[in-house]
Amino acid sequence: MYFEDMAYKIDKILEIKADVIFNLIEWCGHDIYLSERAFECFDKLKIPVTGASKDLFVLSGDKSRLKLELQKYGFPTPRGRYFETGQEDMQVDLTYPVIVKPAYEHCSTGLSYDSIAKNSDELKLIVKRQIDKFHQVVIAEEFIVGRELLVYLIEDDDQVKVLPIEEVMFSNHNPLAFQTYESKWVPGHRDYNTSDVVVSKLSSADQEIIEKTSIEIFKKLGFSGYARFDVRLKDGVPYMLETNANPSAYDGDGSLTDPEEEVIPGIKFKDYIGKIVSSTIRRFEKVGTS
Repeated sequence: MYFEDMAYKIDKILEIKADVIFNLIEWCGHDIYLSERAFECFDKLKIPVTGASKDLFVLSGDKSRLKLELQKYGFPTPRGRYFETGQEDMQVDLTYPVIVKPAYEHCSTGLSYDSIAKNSDELKLIVKRQIDKFHQVVIAEEFIVGRELLVYLIEDDDQVKVLPIEEVMFSNHNPLAFQTYESKWVPGHRDYNTSDVVVSKLSSADQEIIEKTSIEIFKKLGFSGYARFDVRLKDGVPYMLETNANPSAYDGDGSLTDPEEEVIPGIKFKDYIGKIVSSTIRRFEKVGTS
């Protein structure tokens, strides 16, 4: 019944009449089929749609496939292993600590400090717990102890540009600090608001390698319009953790009241949206597809 009801609502997309559709779909995990159905409706409309294609959206939502794709092209990403049942051999060729996460979720779902394993015994317990809870493949990857960065990219006049890189700063003094689900979404939890996002201060060498790697990934994987990459920087190497093909278009702390506001550093909100829409129209006119 749920699928039939949602399918009916999604099919209402076919009634849209517009010059451009701004796609803010976030269905992932077990709901990814809803995203795929929405993309099928987009294709029937023949209207320009912002953001990534269906295939890239699905790829970015699958951490295991994404990691394989990054490795195929030689891009730096933490080494990992995938587990389907929890009964696999846990004597893995990984350097501890490792972090365990559901392969098909986003927004830090399933991520807490209890997701970090320091040995094979802990790994087995965490893998089993997450498989039982999320009913999907989980990935264990080496925890990169380094600076956590958010890299926003945008297409501007057919050029891919990197906006001022943001850094996540942690106040809990945990050497293995990262953005947990609770730190983002659970007010009152001890981890809530233990991080802050600021414009990063990087050396010219680090800035150059991060921008070069991010732009290459954007182009090689086929992103379009805009994207955000989550990166850990260690010893001058930008390790790609995740690619977000459809990130939030608004990155402010409160309600948007002024379109002149720089909700993403380095670009006003109205200009950010304008460039995304313009690049979408150019791509549609060039190839005749959303």
